[in-house]
Amino acid sequence: MAYCDCFGRIVAFSQSANIGSARQGGISLNATLRPLDFMNIRFYANLFNDYYSIQYRPGRWQENEMLCYSLRLNFWTKVLEHTSAHWFDGLQLFANAVYRSRTQTLLAEVGPYFTLDCGVSTDLFDRRLSLFLNVADVFGTVRTGGSSLNPYNPSVSESTTESRYVSFGLTWRIGGTEMEAQQTHSKKEAKKKRMANNQ
Repeated sequence: MAYCDCFGRIVAFSQSANIGSARQGGISLNATLRPLDFMNIRFYANLFNDYYSIQYRPGRWQENEMLCYSLRLNFWTKVLEHTSAHWFDGLQLFANAVYRSRTQTLLAEVGPYFTLDCGVSTDLFDRRLSLFLNVADVFGTVRTGGSSLNPYNPSVSESTTESRYVSFGLTWRIGGTEMEAQQTHSKKEAKKKRMANNQ
């Protein structure tokens, strides 16, 4: 968009442009911790440098370089173990947190982003019935916006997205696969061995 003397107002137009040069490089880290048999913690981190240079008019260049990173943490644990009741197979809890720093695209910058999701699930009647309850964006922190680096019409925008919602799911399994049956049998055999060793 730019002011046009012919029309006497700002008009939108497009013009093809070739990137003179661009590069992106970085490192990533993945780590999984299992402090207990019924708990998993996974951490993901990415760090990268982004650079581009573009000629938007003959003899006129614009370049930008930015160091960006993103973090993600996944947590899962079983808060209630399997009891003697055959209809109850424990209660699982999970949480996912994501943070992304300010990043850039061609002639634009995108603002940072953070969200946290959590939920609980359980299996009943030897995994014939599964239930889950999830809450997305617990704290309502999702934001969108950034800056336009268009040399003709620089601008800044920011908005809040109401993305908090609750979802509930129910799965009823009719029949069973051979793999599921073998897995259930293996779990029962392992439990019998543990009980025999403890006696």
